[in-house]
Amino acid sequence: MKKTLLLFLSSLLFLFSNGQKINEATALKLVTEKAKEIGISRQQISNSFVSDAYFNTISGTQMVYLQQGYKNTPLYNSLKVLAFKNNELVSSAGEYIAGLEKLVTPKSGLATLLPANAVLKAFADIKLSAPKIGFSQTKLNGRKYNFGILEGVNEEVLVERLWVPVFNNKGNVEAVKLAWVVQVVPVKSADWWMIQVDAQNGKIIGKNNLTIYEGQHNFNEDIINVEKIEKPEKDFFSITALQKNTSNNPSLVNTVNYLVIPYPAESPIHNGGTPAVRTNPWTNATGNATSLGWHNNGSTDYTISRGNNVWATEDRAGTNGSTIITPNGIPATSTTSPDPLNFQFAPNFSLDPTSPNYQQFAITNLFYWNNIIHDITYQYGFTEPAGNFQANNQGRGGAQNDYVIAIAQSSTGTNNANFATP
Repeated sequence: MKKTLLLFLSSLLFLFSNGQKINEATALKLVTEKAKEIGISRQQISNSFVSDAYFNTISGTQMVYLQQGYKNTPLYNSLKVLAFKNNELVSSAGEYIAGLEKLVTPKSGLATLLPANAVLKAFADIKLSAPKIGFSQTKLNGRKYNFGILEGVNEEVLVERLWVPVFNNKGNVEAVKLAWVVQVVPVKSADWWMIQVDAQNGKIIGKNNLTIYEGQHNFNEDIINVEKIEKPEKDFFSITALQKNTSNNPSLVNTVNYLVIPYPAESPIHNGGTPAVRTNPWTNATGNATSLGWHNNGSTDYTISRGNNVWATEDRAGTNGSTIITPNGIPATSTTSPDPLNFQFAPNFSLDPTSPNYQQFAITNLFYWNNIIHDITYQYGFTEPAGNFQANNQGRGGAQNDYVIAIAQSSTGTNNANFATP
């Protein structure tokens, strides 16, 4: 950014007109000028990748995500997150691996294992049958391959060449190996695997699951005192008429009532955790966090637990749909058609959680809380350009079509909920 006020304002206007994105040259200029404060050498900068850069309109800061690299290949999960304000460094988080060039193997940075063979190794590691791999893979950016949706998976199998650190028993980096990192999303599973295959010998270096599983202890061991809640006039468990297409009309959903564990209570056994009705909770957020409410994605009004930010269902059967972005489980469904919508399902905590009202309550509560987290983090800068999770970013920058898939009562166990995003 330029130092004179006139050019500074002109630069800001340019950023706003491009969804608050900052171009790579500007980002690297900021980093280079503050290299000493950041604790990074010129050589490290020249080997780094700007994985993202944008202007945070809420805090007024320029955010730069700098990924360590070597020989034109990024280092897996090695990032510096930098915040600048008025061209001054105000925050720096994350560490680079020192002496990277001495730790890497091979020094040439060239892989001997073909990416297709890495896919076979990854499938075998999670006990999936070897897929039939054709020649339709697409090379992206010189180091990425797309093998499409293969047999046994829900999503495209993506392969990327990355350096992967190897840690010793003390948690210190003892080596950095060239690897193919393979994305595998198995059918009938909520897992989203990133499997690191050694690009020289095909051995599995490690793997990460991008799906977060949240589990709790056995609540049967607790004494739960929940105030009596009036039962709705009728039980409703039909999922017909899931949505109304209103692409050319104003939203039909103006009022929604949810029976939930209200924010900020953590659970029914915590203070304030008695289920209570909350009406239009998105109105508590300010700014652009909830422009579409919670049941509209800019083209469609939903009468189920789905909207621009979240799609919540159960998945006791472990089917999870044909792809993870279209879950196959039962959502919570309003007992009324708009307007208003009503998700007031009174749970009886002494009954099995699979009972209709209990299940609908659990899904409604999961939908409510995921949206609450979306709205709160938006106030702190987790916006569209920052990479938040939304189906429709409404022209505000950032990647879209990555709404949260929230799974209640997953087949993987009890007292848990799963979080994933396309």
